[in-house]
Amino acid sequence: LIVALCILVSSVMLIAVDSYLQQCNDNKLFCTAGSFLLQTRKNRKQRELSHSMSLGVISYWPAQSGYYDTLPNGSMAVINPMNGVFADQSMENLGPGIEKFKQVVANAAVRNIQILGYVPTGYFNHSCNVNAQCQTLERIEKQVEKYLDLFPALAGIFFDEVAPKVWDCGAFVPEYTQLRQLVRKQSPTATIAWNAAVVDNCSVAGASAGEILVLYEHEEAKYGNSEFHDKLISTARSARLSGIETWHLVHTVSADRLQAVIEKARLYHVDWFYATNIGGNWQAGENTWGKPPLYWDQLKMEFGWSPITRVKPTPVVVPTNLTAMVDPSEIPTGGSAILTLNRPMAQCCSRWDWIGVYKKGSPERLGFVHSDNDKDHSVAISLESIMGGLGPGEYEFKYSTDVDGWVMHVLPSATLGIHAEPFATVVPSKISADSSPILTLMRPVGQCCSRWDWVGTYKKGSSARLGFVHSDNNKDSTVAIALDSIVAGLDPGQYELKYSTGVDGWVMHDLTATFTITR
Repeated sequence: LIVALCILVSSVMLIAVDSYLQQCNDNKLFCTAGSFLLQTRKNRKQRELSHSMSLGVISYWPAQSGYYDTLPNGSMAVINPMNGVFADQSMENLGPGIEKFKQVVANAAVRNIQILGYVPTGYFNHSCNVNAQCQTLERIEKQVEKYLDLFPALAGIFFDEVAPKVWDCGAFVPEYTQLRQLVRKQSPTATIAWNAAVVDNCSVAGASAGEILVLYEHEEAKYGNSEFHDKLISTARSARLSGIETWHLVHTVSADRLQAVIEKARLYHVDWFYATNIGGNWQAGENTWGKPPLYWDQLKMEFGWSPITRVKPTPVVVPTNLTAMVDPSEIPTGGSAILTLNRPMAQCCSRWDWIGVYKKGSPERLGFVHSDNDKDHSVAISLESIMGGLGPGEYEFKYSTDVDGWVMHVLPSATLGIHAEPFATVVPSKISADSSPILTLMRPVGQCCSRWDWVGTYKKGSSARLGFVHSDNNKDSTVAIALDSIVAGLDPGQYELKYSTGVDGWVMHDLTATFTITR
């Protein structure tokens, strides 16, 4: 019971994760390998209720190694014959093992494993073709074309080196746009993954809904430290609001730290995750992504793999009822959200079906968006295109499809509140005095955005400010703020928060967010 309780707390607060694992290290009788595995499997389903995370492997593996056969169903991986599909810097000669890679891709597709083709892009430098320095657009396009021609079952393209060596935030959008066009000329549906490996919303701005973005590719020692923690929360949040899937890659992770790192990834709401014990110093001969980690089976078990059922196809889950959910369900004016639509057999599947938005209680449709998906029962739809003209208020959604003759379906579980005033949430809302809750602040156009705005904490019902923290963000309407600096030292009791910014002349705004400190 104690072990299970520790892991339950660890999925909420990182400090509890580290504390629990330290106990395991100090007292082997308290946490044996067997009990550790048992409790993690018991709690996996409970953790997945809050966020679903999948295994995405950076697999620069030889085709003949047999490693690809060990991938679990439903995962994602990469093929990389020779720093791309071509040998050396050629635009014609293929890399080694192409026929074997064809079999790898075909076998993976049968098991619902997405395989992406590796393409280097030269860090925004397209003046030459030199490995790890520059790549011409001509060679990049030929790589994309050849991958999709050779491997019909390939899920998409993995663009590497997609951040500039000389930092330029404004360069991401035009660079990603021109690379995206190279893929779309060959395939309108191929998945695009970007390995920016920078924890910054500049790369999020470059990616588009439905694409995958590697935000973190670094060592475990920096994963969630003071330099990256807030950025990891902010970038994941921004990506979710834009319908972009996130991918974190953590190397130099020891076996006894693996569980803590996985829990951190869940806290950051990562969509795809991979860890390895191998280091990242390639100059010293460390082949970081060249083979699976020592704890490969343990890592796969965290994502539902079992040695008994590894060859069993992943079943397609067909919803029994038509449902939908909007995330987030509360946004500031000018914000956006993602609607996840679940279509049962009776309404599945047409790409021309539509979701309409309505003022709550009104029959007048204010806008609509197509699912643009004719194969999946569950589909995530960005609402950004229909949010622009909506003012503050409560909204609901309706659905219609030609599959059942354009019957109008009300979606009662899908609602959206748009706010003209700043508002916030605190997670967790009930904490101990030494905890670090996260405040998610949403700033409408009228209050966005100044990095010197502040959130203050107050004893409930009091006007005396006990502490404050700046958002330190002058561009994002939604920002995650760690409250540890203003929670430390507070007595047990109920607290409320207020917000002020120079954008509207330092007006004081009451936030609906509250939290309680227990002993």
